[in-house]
Amino acid sequence: LEMPRTLAALKSGQLNEWRATLLVKETVCLSVEDRCAVDEELAPDTGTFEGKGDKAIVAAAKAAAYRRDPRSVVGRASRAAAERM
Repeated sequence: LEMPRTLAALKSGQLNEWRATLLVKETVCLSVEDRCAVDEELAPDTGTFEGKGDKAIVAAAKAAAYRRDPRSVVGRASRAAAERM
């Protein structure tokens, strides 16, 4: 299980399905080890996202992912931009 804290927060109702999906989407480019680290860092059950909107959640996930593996995050963004053209 790559993001156990996100899953636990989803199951307990601390995080809704949409927001869990946002977290997963923003970390999909990372290795399993890095995803676990981001999951731990952002652990929704610690109140990280309390009172925050979707944009803040995405920004936090992107920043945490970038700190772990900037090359993967930049590569993902480049591929996404190329696909839009």
